[in-house]
Amino acid sequence: MCSTGIARLKAPHFCLSVTNYECFAPVGPVTNQTSTIMNSYVLGETADAQCPFEAANGMNAFAWFSQEPELAGHPFNQAMSIITMGQEDAIVQSYDWSQFAGKTIVDVGGSHGRVVAAIQKAFPDTSCVNFDLEEVLQDLSPAEKADNIEYVAGDMFDPSTFPKNCDVIYMKSILHDWSDEYSMKILQSCRQALADRTEDGGTVIVSDQVVPNAREAQDNPQDAAMTFQVDMIMMQIKGKERTRQQWEALADAGGFVVTDITIPPKPAMPFITMKPKD
Repeated sequence: MCSTGIARLKAPHFCLSVTNYECFAPVGPVTNQTSTIMNSYVLGETADAQCPFEAANGMNAFAWFSQEPELAGHPFNQAMSIITMGQEDAIVQSYDWSQFAGKTIVDVGGSHGRVVAAIQKAFPDTSCVNFDLEEVLQDLSPAEKADNIEYVAGDMFDPSTFPKNCDVIYMKSILHDWSDEYSMKILQSCRQALADRTEDGGTVIVSDQVVPNAREAQDNPQDAAMTFQVDMIMMQIKGKERTRQQWEALADAGGFVVTDITIPPKPAMPFITMKPKD
């Protein structure tokens, strides 16, 4: 990774290049402390296995966003919405959403709801719901809300708070924010929510990166370098990018089986489709 600029040597260890921390600019200067903690975390020297962000700030990133809405929460939500804006068309065009005609698609952690609004506009036979924390939805002005979808506040760790109608769960850039332990809990929550609301157990679609193997990385080094770079950034908050095998293992732990992994052209992200295990 040093050869790609993702990391740079700082004998006897390594640290992230400074530019990578710009992705966390909304949380302010406290994040810069993580650069002095990263080496110990990577080498397993932190006593309580705290990730760099938690060690520097005393809480996880999302607790910080909630505690500091003006400094961190609102800018983060705006940044995620801007990123999604450039992906909407590709997401709509790169997956067969028509198969869910007559069903309800719930975007878990959907922020401003841009993705499901675009899906519903392109596939009017679907019903779409944007599901996120109450403070995230309260952050939206009336002008920022789409009129063709429903907004529901709740917690992805609590299946009882999921929308009453829920046939398909979509999650974009959610699970890579979390460790395997918490990602498993999120999937288990989704499994329970779908089981309570559908006859066939429903479908989960995850849009996150799929870390390439060595051959794939050689064939497409630029995309591989970007994925590895994001993986290092996610490490700061105890998240991670995952390989195909890791996605399959995580799905199994959460009560699902991966039925398909589609890697479309950029800017769309991979689609990892999961169905409940028998």
